[in-house]
Amino acid sequence: MQSKFEGYMGKGILTALKVVALPLLLTLSACDDVSVFVASGSRSFAIMNSQNLISRSIFRLEWTKEKYADHYDIQIASDPLCEHVVSEIKGLKTTSYDFEALADGKYNLCVFSRTQKTKLAAVNNGLPLTVDQSNPIVTIPSQIRDESQPFIPQISVEDLSEFSILWTKAAGDGTVSISNPQSVNPTLSADKNGVYVITITVTDSLGHKVEQLYSFVWKGSSVPGLTFQSLARSGVASDGSINLSERNDPSPIWILNQSGASSISYSLPQADPSHALACDASQIYDETSIPTAQNLTVEDSYVICVKLSLDDGQTVYGKSDPVVLDLTPPTFTSLANANAAIDGIINNAEKFLVSPMWTLVGSGYTAARYTSAADDSGGALICGSAALYDQTQIPGPSSLTVDGSYALCVELSDAAGNRVYAKSVQIVRASAVPTVNAGADQLTKDPVLLNATATDTTSGISSYAWSKVSGPGTISFSAASSEDTTASASVDGTYVLRLSVTNLDGNTAWDDVIFVWDSTAPTSPSSVSFGSSYAASTNFSMSWVTSSDPHFSTHNTKICTASDCSTGCISPSTSIASPATATGVDGTSYFACVQAVDSLGNASPFISSGASLLVDTSPPLATTLSIAAAAAITSTASNPLTLAATGADQMYITNTASCTSGGTWEAYATSKTWTLGQSNSTATVYAKFRDNAGNESSCLSDSIIHDSQAPTGPTLNISGGATSTTATTVTLSLSASDNSSMEMFVTNTAGCASGGSWESYATSKNWALAQTNATATVFVKYRDAALNETACVNDTITQISASGPSGASVLIENGATTTASPNVSLNLSVSGATDVYITNAAGCVNGGVWETVAATKGWVLSLGATTTATVYVKFRDASMVESSCVSDSIDLTRSSIFSNGDFETGDLSSWTNSIAGRWVVDNSNVDSGSFSAHTVAVANSSTACIQQTVDLSSLTGTFLVTWRWQYDTESGADYARFFTDSTQQFQRSGAPGVWQDESYSLTAGSSTVLKWCYRKNASGQSAGDFVRLDEVKVLSPLLYAPVSLSTTASNAAVALSITPPTGSQTGYLTVRRASSAPSFVPVNGTS
Repeated sequence: MQSKFEGYMGKGILTALKVVALPLLLTLSACDDVSVFVASGSRSFAIMNSQNLISRSIFRLEWTKEKYADHYDIQIASDPLCEHVVSEIKGLKTTSYDFEALADGKYNLCVFSRTQKTKLAAVNNGLPLTVDQSNPIVTIPSQIRDESQPFIPQISVEDLSEFSILWTKAAGDGTVSISNPQSVNPTLSADKNGVYVITITVTDSLGHKVEQLYSFVWKGSSVPGLTFQSLARSGVASDGSINLSERNDPSPIWILNQSGASSISYSLPQADPSHALACDASQIYDETSIPTAQNLTVEDSYVICVKLSLDDGQTVYGKSDPVVLDLTPPTFTSLANANAAIDGIINNAEKFLVSPMWTLVGSGYTAARYTSAADDSGGALICGSAALYDQTQIPGPSSLTVDGSYALCVELSDAAGNRVYAKSVQIVRASAVPTVNAGADQLTKDPVLLNATATDTTSGISSYAWSKVSGPGTISFSAASSEDTTASASVDGTYVLRLSVTNLDGNTAWDDVIFVWDSTAPTSPSSVSFGSSYAASTNFSMSWVTSSDPHFSTHNTKICTASDCSTGCISPSTSIASPATATGVDGTSYFACVQAVDSLGNASPFISSGASLLVDTSPPLATTLSIAAAAAITSTASNPLTLAATGADQMYITNTASCTSGGTWEAYATSKTWTLGQSNSTATVYAKFRDNAGNESSCLSDSIIHDSQAPTGPTLNISGGATSTTATTVTLSLSASDNSSMEMFVTNTAGCASGGSWESYATSKNWALAQTNATATVFVKYRDAALNETACVNDTITQISASGPSGASVLIENGATTTASPNVSLNLSVSGATDVYITNAAGCVNGGVWETVAATKGWVLSLGATTTATVYVKFRDASMVESSCVSDSIDLTRSSIFSNGDFETGDLSSWTNSIAGRWVVDNSNVDSGSFSAHTVAVANSSTACIQQTVDLSSLTGTFLVTWRWQYDTESGADYARFFTDSTQQFQRSGAPGVWQDESYSLTAGSSTVLKWCYRKNASGQSAGDFVRLDEVKVLSPLLYAPVSLSTTASNAAVALSITPPTGSQTGYLTVRRASSAPSFVPVNGTS
């Protein structure tokens, strides 16, 4: 609700017209463009410009925003009230406008806010604007005058703004006397005859400057030693005039400036209004003193002449400046009320206007000065010389700030300084407006009472007027000119209704009320549905697309047994938004029905759902779930299921207990292939069922043993591990492990492909060999109850029907215990053998070839992670009877490039310790030598490491890192770890309790950090919790000898032909032996 103040003024009606009572309806005829003028108050706005004097043609006019404005109009006028409009701009949507072609002149600007029916003036309309783009215009006589007496040049100056003037001598032989260089018409004279040029400089308020030259010829008398300079105005005549108050002053009104005279005489004052009097010998010089104001008799412009004489009779004459005698004061006629104050009252609608409140009527004055409007309660204001006359303009209503009685004093003065004081007619500022409250906003579909209140504590209420401000239809008021009225509308919509109240001072205030008329029902709900055809509970949900209505209230809902929304209806309820819950009866089908209602009771028809819903609360009966036709064990993960349930539409199968998760609902079927959730253990499958209403059955389950792992540890041993036998039937020792019962398949056919049959598992069995006088092989595989088979394993034995070779033996390097090279010589010994089989594979099972037996044989040892190598040999005779497999071992010594890897320095020199004191060296537990390194008190959740860098950047080949360590750690929690650079290669955990070998192959070509660490987890420490380290070595690559070598000599070069040896060589090292020590030359390549 907003209160407004308004006043009314029609176009063409005098501004003095005061409307004190507003009828409900104005009937106007023969009027074009009748507007309702809304005055200030809460709807006021103002012009923002303060500058009213500009020197350019472009000018931006700006004003504050009026919140109800549809647009703005601008008027350019020749008067402050904008009644005499020069130009007009209409329909502006912004709060500024740029004038781009303003001509020189004086204007007044007014801005109006426009709505469809109202026109609101800016509070400071009538803003004066002076456009002055031109220089001042100076007009001088066209003829150069001859002057012999002091004279006043006749020039004129024109400009739109105030200006200043300055007279200065530009040329001439003598000195020019200028009585007032800043006056438009000063008195001029010269002390020497000749031509003189005077510069007149005129500058206006905007800085426009013009210079004009004024010329005259001076022909005054000139006597050597005798000079007349001036008879300048003096005393009360200094300003050029004598007024009534100065009439009786006894002081001389001129003062003589001369030099050289021995005798001085004056004429009487003579009237000289046209400045034509000549001061020469024709005048009578019988006065010895300069006259006073008392010597002037009638009002006129006076001068005197002076005669200057020398003793020799020479004479010079001079003329005084003119002095005007003016004894008549200005005439004051009236300061009558004007404009907004024409009726003597300034009301609220007029209090911000700027037009003068009085009009001055008088004559005979050259200047009028005013006081500010002052309190004149009871006519007490006295206007006299004691008042402060500091205003040059008559004030407007906007100068009054509070209500009361006011008057204005004026001082009229003429050029002579005569003054008269007068007082204006009294006016009254009465701006208090009624207090209006149009009442509460209304939302209705029926005629409703608008209960308003209005009070006025000043002059009393004159009239009430109800009106429609906006809205789509017609409003009917039962009493439009009363404080309260009943209102109704012709069409639905939102209206703004206004109550305007005017008091006896003509001040009007108003207040608006929002009036909403709504007799239309909401749009009907749409897409009414249950979302399902079944409900598993008697409580279920219905949904719909919400109705549309500006004053929507709620939806009425119910369920009915027929789609007509009237048969068998139950469960009525209300819901503002979708969805809503209804309650039905089990076994019954229902339709959903929804109706929209607004806050005024307008209701749509009930809308039914397109399909019905059946209430069904009984779950299916689950009867059967069987895995693999109720088998006890299976080796496959995927197995057939057999299912059965009564009243089921869907089923849910999962490996999760109680059917809580892990499955998806699918269409009910009596069989399905299913993947078990557990492997190699007891697997359980779960199933439940539901109907279309969502009722679920109990969860069924069935279990089966899943076993996809073959028996472990399959072994076969012939004759207790003997290497030969003379028997053809042997005893087999058999072994395998499984959680279920097992069977075995024994055969003499390779790969267990055939030749046997499945039989119950036994640990011993007699078996006939398939070969005689040769190596006989027996094969066996095992399977469990799930038919998982092991790989086929075998064992061999040499069946000797004849005696065969005897005394078989082999020695490496004649029985040496160590060697520095993998290339060794074998010493062979046997009786009765023709062939020999040499291999690095244990048991002589593979890796060799039969060749002719010899006493010695060159051989390359095979080395793994350890430095001990074994060679295996067997022999056979011409009958192909083989001897048993014999062997010999030797240790290979390799140089290490690692520093202090055995810690025999007794400290960690050459090592870097990541945490000081966590790795130490002592002799408490060593693998070999006197010292080893170990961890001490490693804190929880920390890692202690020692490391050393090996530089292999200039080397080639594969080096072997070997060490011995012992660890006692919490299994699966604490770890002994080995790193190269920052990469972990492996870790160990547990407490084996003995020193163990470890190794790692390291490729040369770079510098590598080798690091051993103990990682302790967050749990507490125990008596163990340590890692020991000893015998760290980095072994250089092995040197292998070629298998065969031949040479071809030619002059100084020898060509070598080499067959590559077994091993991982990266190049060759050649040895050249001369009379002195051999030299070794590395040769890249393999040939």
